[in-house]
Amino acid sequence: MTTLDWSARLDAVCEVAARHADDVDRQARLPSEALSELRRQRLLAVPVDGAARRRALPAAVAACDRIAQACASTGLIFAMHHAQAASLMAGFEATPGRARFMDRIAAGEFLLASSTTEGRGGDIRKSDCFVQRRDNGRIAVAREGAVVSYAAAADGILLTAREDEAAPASRQVMVLLLREQLQLAMRGGWDAFGMRGTASCAYAIEGEANADHVSDVPFAGILQDTMLPLSHLLWSACWIGIARGAARKAARYLRERLPPDNPRAAPAARRLDEAWRDVASAEALLAACLGRHLREGGANLASALEGQWEFNHLKVRVSEAAVRAVRQAADVCGLDGYRNDGPFAMGRHLRDSLSSLYMLHNDRIAAAMMESQNALGDRFRRELPLEAAHG
Repeated sequence: MTTLDWSARLDAVCEVAARHADDVDRQARLPSEALSELRRQRLLAVPVDGAARRRALPAAVAACDRIAQACASTGLIFAMHHAQAASLMAGFEATPGRARFMDRIAAGEFLLASSTTEGRGGDIRKSDCFVQRRDNGRIAVAREGAVVSYAAAADGILLTAREDEAAPASRQVMVLLLREQLQLAMRGGWDAFGMRGTASCAYAIEGEANADHVSDVPFAGILQDTMLPLSHLLWSACWIGIARGAARKAARYLRERLPPDNPRAAPAARRLDEAWRDVASAEALLAACLGRHLREGGANLASALEGQWEFNHLKVRVSEAAVRAVRQAADVCGLDGYRNDGPFAMGRHLRDSLSSLYMLHNDRIAAAMMESQNALGDRFRRELPLEAAHG
């Protein structure tokens, strides 16, 4: 696909997403129209080949930004799908028996959701459920308390489970269950403050599939090398897109509603400048992290403590900058931004931006960063020559 073709297809998705974004937010419903357009435009495609996936990553990051400007829920779904699909491609060897689902993902015909937590307060590195291995070459999985975003629209769910019943909670694999192979029983709804269109409801999940629907690579490796870096890169692009969309709306308000002789014009312009500075700083941080990820081989960077710290740092700093930028943009629009019934409404942008702080809580990320810093300090001290360690 050429750059021009990709851009035109992305424009079509963004137009549909923007047209329905307010209704998606009001009704807390899936952005079904935008998801249908993503399928139609084949923008859900993720290459099987690892080198091709890496080449496609900058375009996926840019797409998250653009889609989130139109509809944050659609942008986040797009980001989650791409991170999960890349994780599947990285963790499952391409074999003839797997062609039936790998080809659909590579062609952009397949929307993939994930379930990586269950009743453990969001600890994705541990699982209660396990892979039940049958004598006939089949496997089964059953789990409770699973939060699954956009499950009703997904063609399959990639979930984590213990390798078998005897395995400890941390020895996990990934299991792909296609729509026709699983049963979902809703255990809780999704009436959230923001990102209302992601429909991140709680479910009980049961499913059965062939044994080749279990990953060849342990989940710990998939998480470290693929899921963690891609999730932070793609999600960060969504936060930036929300902030950019709010700043553009504020800029339009400044042009159309605040002539230079208005006493609010000068302070509003300063607020807008501050918003754009936050967007620019977040964008620069994302570009630097993406560039290093691509230069240093992706997995090699993520596997290093320095790399894990950098991705966590990216998530925390970009989310904080995005919230600040949206708040500044809302201040520009004043009461017109506070109202929900006008062209300059900022409520959806404000609420969606706050999800960046809480859907994966910054406090938890900060604790992980502190652990990484301590580990880096310990390793640095171990690697110093003895005379240097003693000054």
